Amino acid sequence: MIPIVWHEPKEARYSDGQHHRGRYGCTTMLNDMFDTYECEYFFNYHTGMPDTDGAVIIIAGGHENLLVDRINEDAVKYKWVLFVVVADEESEFPCHRLSHPNMKIWLQSPVPGRHMFADRYLLFGYMWDCKKYLKESPRSLDWFFSGQVTHDRRREMVAVLKSLQNGKLVETQGFAQGLASSEYFDLMSKSKIVLCPTGPACPDSFRFAEALEYGCIPIVDEKPSWEKEYPSGFWQMLFPNRPFPVLQNWSELPRVMSHLLSNYESRQKACATWWTAYKQDFYTWLGKDLYTLKNFRVPA
Repeated sequence: MIPIVWHEPKEARYSDGQHHRGRYGCTTMLNDMFDTYECEYFFNYHTGMPDTDGAVIIIAGGHENLLVDRINEDAVKYKWVLFVVVADEESEFPCHRLSHPNMKIWLQSPVPGRHMFADRYLLFGYMWDCKKYLKESPRSLDWFFSGQVTHDRRREMVAVLKSLQNGKLVETQGFAQGLASSEYFDLMSKSKIVLCPTGPACPDSFRFAEALEYGCIPIVDEKPSWEKEYPSGFWQMLFPNRPFPVLQNWSELPRVMSHLLSNYESRQKACATWWTAYKQDFYTWLGKDLYTLKNFRVPA
């Protein structure tokens, strides 16, 4: 059994005191990986750290950014540790201070140039209800975007989208305040291209992985709106051989979209093939890294 420890402090629980590994939407894809292995789950706030040789320690970075010393103290008893830092869109957790003689670090929301030491980079991935609505549909829409339009990059995108034909634009007031999941994913299943603008603090978003799950071609942009000095290179860092376009400016969208639609079948196939291969490789990460950690010998 692989011990998976959710390290959250007591204060991070739901108000009713309950906890489960589905607490964060951004761990759905990670949990799908865990489900391909034999894992045992521990919740540090309730059970404490398990008495094992090593552990996969899930750190909710947004809640635990002041607890890195405590985390290191909890990990020192183990012969090996795999730290997984998630749920930290603003990248506030000081993961460079994680310390153990035999460790690996997986990191969600990495910043180019700042987090090059991490061993693996994680996507937000798809939300927990994404696969529930998967179906085959005719691709009657050229493009689709539904989401909140609360920062400059998205406002620039929306201004361009309103000049384009045969698409569906749904502007919402806030996160999860738009279409019902069934309607949202129905529109995605009917779309050839899905626009995936940055969040306010990170270029990644749930809809990026959801678009790929639904066989769409995602179009992403490079820099979040709230981080004016955010460095270029996020998508290159995660996916050096990506088949989808990355925009520096949304003014490029009409030209890029026209090119994608004129070569739609080949570009869609390339994206689908790449995504399938990426997920197959992703599911092997845990086995590969634990094999390396468990066979590591700390020098005397």
